[in-house]
Amino acid sequence: MEGPVSFVYSDESVATVTSTGLLEWVGPGQAVITASIGNYQDTCTVECEEAVPSLEWIYPGTDYIAEGQTIPMKAISSSDAPIVYSVDDESKATIDEEGNLTAIGSYLSVTVTATLETDKPISISKSVHLIWESESYVDILIDDLSTMTIGEKVTIPYRTYNVANFDIKGESGGFRNWADFVIEPIREGQYDISASGYDIDYPESIRIKIQKPSYDLELSGVRLAVHDWDNDTVRYLQYYKWNNTPGYLDSTSSYNDADSIYLYSDNGVYYLKNTDFNAGYLGFNDAGELDYLEDPYPFAYDLGSGLLTLKDDAGSSYFLGMEVGKDLFGAYPLSRLNDSSILPAFLIDQAIVA
Repeated sequence: MEGPVSFVYSDESVATVTSTGLLEWVGPGQAVITASIGNYQDTCTVECEEAVPSLEWIYPGTDYIAEGQTIPMKAISSSDAPIVYSVDDESKATIDEEGNLTAIGSYLSVTVTATLETDKPISISKSVHLIWESESYVDILIDDLSTMTIGEKVTIPYRTYNVANFDIKGESGGFRNWADFVIEPIREGQYDISASGYDIDYPESIRIKIQKPSYDLELSGVRLAVHDWDNDTVRYLQYYKWNNTPGYLDSTSSYNDADSIYLYSDNGVYYLKNTDFNAGYLGFNDAGELDYLEDPYPFAYDLGSGLLTLKDDAGSSYFLGMEVGKDLFGAYPLSRLNDSSILPAFLIDQAIVA
């Protein structure tokens, strides 16, 4: 039956329905929604609960404090309600109303609690190790088993005490390490981030979950690009060719539809080609060089990371990427995936970027 659908609600303070038929939460409680069209109608009962405000530590990975030291243990919330801080033993440490924790002595640990003072109070707690004033530590301020996404660059937050020289690096195979404690996840799985240095009493290592980025494999007609982290710009992949000779892959911060490479799909198989369909498909020619071809050349995804790959006639796999400091793109053997001099291309959201 065709025609407009009308909605009646038993309690508009609980829920209503938009003009496009979407249920909209208004407040806590229970309501009956009745939908009618012509002589037909149907009902449903909905229950809406009050949203629970969030409460979390700003630096959830805080694990150490030295005797006499003061460190921030501040929490944040989605609510405007006040946050009250406390410790389980004030003979070990004290904490002020701003969340600054001060160690009085050296004991095994102290438990710090932050409480959001709402009608239904919410609390989170964390144990912090208390060490001697003469000891040293490097504290990675990320919680163990936190999640990172392939393709994002992360500056590792840390805190040190009595440490002159140290380094923080991600495990090889899971991360690409950059300067100034910056790491880039490159493969799905669980990998370590470790702090090291000379004569540190408490170095630290944490385990990180690396996830693939969210992307839609059914999406077709998206541009191919790489993220140039050094200049913090997205550079679009373009392909140039003259006089019927193999061309080269170039990048530019401004794109031209006539030259830019796009991703297209056909019954679940994916190809790269120019928006000018007469230009052909990107792939390996008979000489093993990247070229525009007359026939479609299939690309594949994933390898546990959402990586865009292709195979030559011998069955060897390659990935597209750009050498650091250069504008030229190329196809590189998978054995060079962890080569820090190459930025591989990944499919992220609605574009392929590194």
